[in-house]
Amino acid sequence: MELTIHLLLIVFLLLLVVFVCGIFTNAVENLGCSLKIGSSAVGSIFAAIGTALPETIVPLVAIIGTYLTGGDLNTGSSIGIGAILGSSFLITTLAMFFSGITATYYFKRGKRGSEILIDTKSYLRDIRYFVISYMIAVFSIFIKSYCLKCLAGIFLICYYVLYAIRSIIKAKGLEDNEADTLILCRICKTKLCMALIILQLIISFILLIVVSHFFISEIKYLADAFKISPLILSILISPVATELPEIINSSIWIKNKKDNLAISNLTGAIVFQSTIPMSIGMLMTPWIFDYSGIVNVTMVLMAILFLYGSVKINQKLEIKNLLFSGLFYALFILIILFEKLI
Repeated sequence: MELTIHLLLIVFLLLLVVFVCGIFTNAVENLGCSLKIGSSAVGSIFAAIGTALPETIVPLVAIIGTYLTGGDLNTGSSIGIGAILGSSFLITTLAMFFSGITATYYFKRGKRGSEILIDTKSYLRDIRYFVISYMIAVFSIFIKSYCLKCLAGIFLICYYVLYAIRSIIKAKGLEDNEADTLILCRICKTKLCMALIILQLIISFILLIVVSHFFISEIKYLADAFKISPLILSILISPVATELPEIINSSIWIKNKKDNLAISNLTGAIVFQSTIPMSIGMLMTPWIFDYSGIVNVTMVLMAILFLYGSVKINQKLEIKNLLFSGLFYALFILIILFEKLI
C-alpha cells in the first residue's frame, strides 16, 4: 500500500512538473517576443532555459539538500550526477525520437513534408557548441585537482554565456516567433507588460524548486525500495519527467509546422545541459562516473554525432534521422540490463 502511494505521488509530481514548466515557458516565450528576438534564439535560449530549468534544479536540490539534511552524500551525488547526465541523454535520443514520431504522423496524413525545415547553420552551430562543452565536462572526470575542476566548471558557465549572447545577437530583430497570451494576462484580464512577465517567471521558478524537492525525495525512496542504483534511476526516471516540457513543446511546434522553433529548443537545451548543470556537478560532487555513466555518455555522443553528420552531409534534417535517434535510448537500456544479468 505504501509503495502504491509513492508511485501515485511520482505520477502526480510528474504532471505538476509539466504544468509548472508550461507556466514558466509561457512567460519565457512572451519575454522573447517583447524583446523582439527571432525564433532560433527564442527556441535555443529562452524556451530552452525555461524547459531545462527543472532538470537543473533537480540535481542542485539533490546535492545541496543532502548537505543540509545530513543525508547520504553518495546517494545525493549519484542522483545529482545521474540527473545531469540523463538530461542530455533524453534530449539527444528520446526527445528527438518523439519529434520524429509527431512529424511522421502528420506526414502520413499529408499535412507536412518528410523534411524538417530548420536553419541548418544555427542547428550545426548549436551541436558544435554542445560537443565541445560536453567533451570538456566528460574529460574532467580525469582531473584529480579540485581547483582545476572548478576552473573547468567556471569556464563552462562563461562558455554558455558566450553562446547565448552570440545566438541572441544573430537573431535580434527577426520577429518570426509567436507566443500564446501570458497566463497572468488571462487571469488578470489586462494587457501584456514586462512586470507581469517577470512576476510569472518568479512564481513559476519558486514552484519548480518546491516540486523538485519532493520529486527528489521520491527518487530516493524508489532507489531504496527496489534496490536500484540511484544513478541509473535518476538517469532513466528523473529526466523523463523533467524533459517532458521539451518533448511536448517540440511536438506541438512540429504539429504547427514551426520546425525551427521545435528543433532549436532541443539543440539549445543540450547546450545548456552540457554547461550549467555539468558545471554544478563538477563544482559540487566528486564528478566520477561508474559503468552506467560511461555507457550513457557514449550513447549521447553517438546519437548527436549521427544527427550532426546527417545534416552536415545532406544539408537538411529528415524525419528518418530523428526516428533513428531513439535506437540509442533503447541500446542504452539493453546494455544496462545485460550488465545486470551477467
